[in-house]
Amino acid sequence: MTTVYEHLLWTGSGRNKATLSLSDEEARLVYSSDWMGLGDQQWTLRFAHRRLSPRFGILRLLSAEYHHNPKRSKDDTLQKRGEVTSKAHVPENPTELDDLNPLPIPYADFEYIMLEGGEPWIADDPVLEEIASMGYAGWSQTFDLILLLHCTQQTSAEDDGGTHLDEVLKKLDQCKFSSAS
Repeated sequence: MTTVYEHLLWTGSGRNKATLSLSDEEARLVYSSDWMGLGDQQWTLRFAHRRLSPRFGILRLLSAEYHHNPKRSKDDTLQKRGEVTSKAHVPENPTELDDLNPLPIPYADFEYIMLEGGEPWIADDPVLEEIASMGYAGWSQTFDLILLLHCTQQTSAEDDGGTHLDEVLKKLDQCKFSSAS
């Protein structure tokens, strides 16, 4: 059985949206971001899934695909929607989830915690609360699942810079999802 969770944060300038589908052995996360002047960026992340308790588990990154659809390219033509501009894959036989050694990519794991009954979602940035009160921002009122990036020896939360994949993984750290199924 697949359980679906959704994340949405929007303002008058754009939005971040993520859909997480969890099944018994795998997970898929589609993250899209569309902010003024940056174009529509979308990631499709595939994970191995290991449930450690009824409300806690680990997602190990297996592959990532990045799609970018700028509003206009340099030569003023539109790119095809959904064009894959880069991919990242781990070896065909990834490290088992109970192996203490991380995968050969430095950003392999997320932990997740499921919450019972939903918790109130208060914006991380106080400015968002003010903008929302004027009707120019919004998000789900409650959340049922939170993702936590598991930092390994190769990367840390203090790491400044990195690839596009590093950036999206950091955006997903502490991301709050509401049950959609």
